[in-house]
Amino acid sequence: MKNNIFKDNYYYLCKKLVICFSVLSIMLTMMTLSNNNSSAASILLNDIQNHWAEKDIEKAVDSGYVKGYTDSTFKPDMPVTRAECVSMLNSAFGVTTKESTAHFTDVSTKDWFAANVWTAANASYMSGYPDNTFRPYNFITREQCAMAIFNLTKINANSKKVFQDDGQIANWSRNAVTALASAGIISGYNDGKFYPAKNVTRAQAVVMINNAKSYLSKMSENTSPPQKDSENIEITPVRSSIVVTGSIVNIRANPGTSYSVIGQVKSGDILEANGLSNNWYRVLFNGSTGWITAQYVKETSETSRGGYGRDNQNNSSQTDNNNEQNMQNVTNYVLIWKLSQSESGNIDALIEKAKTLRIGYVIKTHDGSAWWQEQADAIKKFKAAGIPCGAWGYCYGNHLQDEINNVQKSFEAGASFYIADVEKEYENVNMRDKAQQFMSAISQLGPVDYTSYAYPTYHSALPFDIFNQYARYAMPQSYWKLIGDSPQECYDRSVKEYKATGAKNIALMGMICDNVAVSEIKEFQKLCLNNNSPIFWWDYQEASPEMLNAIGIDSF
Repeated sequence: MKNNIFKDNYYYLCKKLVICFSVLSIMLTMMTLSNNNSSAASILLNDIQNHWAEKDIEKAVDSGYVKGYTDSTFKPDMPVTRAECVSMLNSAFGVTTKESTAHFTDVSTKDWFAANVWTAANASYMSGYPDNTFRPYNFITREQCAMAIFNLTKINANSKKVFQDDGQIANWSRNAVTALASAGIISGYNDGKFYPAKNVTRAQAVVMINNAKSYLSKMSENTSPPQKDSENIEITPVRSSIVVTGSIVNIRANPGTSYSVIGQVKSGDILEANGLSNNWYRVLFNGSTGWITAQYVKETSETSRGGYGRDNQNNSSQTDNNNEQNMQNVTNYVLIWKLSQSESGNIDALIEKAKTLRIGYVIKTHDGSAWWQEQADAIKKFKAAGIPCGAWGYCYGNHLQDEINNVQKSFEAGASFYIADVEKEYENVNMRDKAQQFMSAISQLGPVDYTSYAYPTYHSALPFDIFNQYARYAMPQSYWKLIGDSPQECYDRSVKEYKATGAKNIALMGMICDNVAVSEIKEFQKLCLNNNSPIFWWDYQEASPEMLNAIGIDSF
């Protein structure tokens, strides 16, 4: 029994010693950390050591606006979603939740990010899309993140920094990127490029936020605070699509020319308006909110069905005024694939047919990197005769710069708009970056649309969200007979599924080929007319005279 008591006392003593040594070890560790001035983040996170943004990550974590993961990692090179971005911005800049007037179909009250999304929307620095979605799980690009910070902080530096890929920066984000770069908040890569369409990483996001906070802190010490949004704007709710009529028009932070410019749009661009104040429209563009003067826009119902039928390049004075006046309200456009097989390439015959039927043309000017000069030359002849004319091309994405150059040459040839035909080549997750680069670049050249499969659900890998982001119109190839549906079924399903992808505006492409019945052509046309959008038809060389007559002026 004595031995047992001795053992118990021995074990008790050892236990006390272990506890004492543990406490002493912790105290020594804390003293070491204090003496070395080390961040708690550097101890807790095991994947940021020697990372280029290590200090900024430590600062962000210590300040509390971003956290690491439960496995003690930060994942600095992982892309940031829209939901994560607004959560970081709200926390970093102290944007508080107000009573929400924003409701998105893809944000539930049960979602962890719901309050942050509503707060961002109420603060008007990041809003939803025209289909009333926020797309919280979509990754945010570098230029989109810059735009959000710009909208939130109203930083507007005077000097102008230009990146080597300045031409790839979208018009809507150019002012934001330039202002933040001039203020030293964002920077490019070692090659002097900004890469606006790349997804922003967690490391890049915290560096941008830290820099913005530091800049504002310095400005508050040396100058007056940056201009804030007006809090007492009387807004009349509206819901309409508007088309830009001025050549280049500013988007401002609030209604009035005294407010900062946050982006620009060009002639032919279509915006979704949801408010009106003192003759200024509140509009959505690329998930952001801004204001545009009503002086340089018109509602689409007043402008030849969504902006088509007019020369958006502002050179109509070079055309026959009488012919142009008669052709302004064209609704039906016929695609020309091979000019030599359309009226045997007789331009005069095609011009006469267009005038008789009151139709416009969309000419194929390139196939990927291959440029079709003869067909591009036809555009100038059609325009000179007053025939509304656009261009289209099949886009493979394998020679991106050549395809971008071909789009530019299409506009130089006189095309009033361009349609990108994107299909199976883009049905690959690895093509998302190329889609972003391509659409971002060509959207700066003129009015751009895209056409693709009738039913997106069968082609979920195709990046519809990216094409919708930059295009005015999504154009489903609703070839009902080839699909095996009726005109009504094909129309209904195409519209429904493209709306689900986030398409801002939809203009359907019907068929005048494959011996389709004239009655079905008229049925499909009537459905499209109710959509108040232009109608496109595939294609001239395969159409019979009866098919062409069915879509012509007599059909009205």
